[in-house]
Amino acid sequence: MDLGYIQNLDLLFVGLALVANSILGFAVYLSDRRNATNRAFFFFVFSTIPWGIFNYFIFKSLPQDIAIWALRLHVFFAVWYCFFLFRLFFIFPNEKIIIPKIYDIFTLPLVTLTAFMTLTPFVFKRVIEFSSNGGIGSVENGPGIIIFGVVVVSLILYSIYLLLRKLFKTTG
Repeated sequence: MDLGYIQNLDLLFVGLALVANSILGFAVYLSDRRNATNRAFFFFVFSTIPWGIFNYFIFKSLPQDIAIWALRLHVFFAVWYCFFLFRLFFIFPNEKIIIPKIYDIFTLPLVTLTAFMTLTPFVFKRVIEFSSNGGIGSVENGPGIIIFGVVVVSLILYSIYLLLRKLFKTTG
């Protein structure tokens, strides 16, 4: 009995998740295009798509030069994923939002520089070894990994703080 189709079952599930996310993102956005939270949710959902694709590939058997680029693109989109999570929780549940100047002066440039920095050897120099299933086992990190970590963790922690603060404000 040939079970070769089972090898691609994970790809099927990744594809289904991406399609479901796309449908959800469009449904929310199209329900009220002017709503700032809906737009933020739309961008957050669509930042998950490339991140999910490259997340899939870093666990697959790839040549070393392609594997490092898959990893770099994975973390590139991870930065944007975290940024759009922050943006969603910053805006939620408002229909309209006025973005503070610090956002344009500091946050967006920092996120953009960090994202593009991840595409260089400053963050990941090379793949050192592959795991037994062919995915990336370990990499040689560059000094930029610290900047990447601080920015991403800060975005996530502040996002959680914003959401909890808004939650506790509404519940009293």
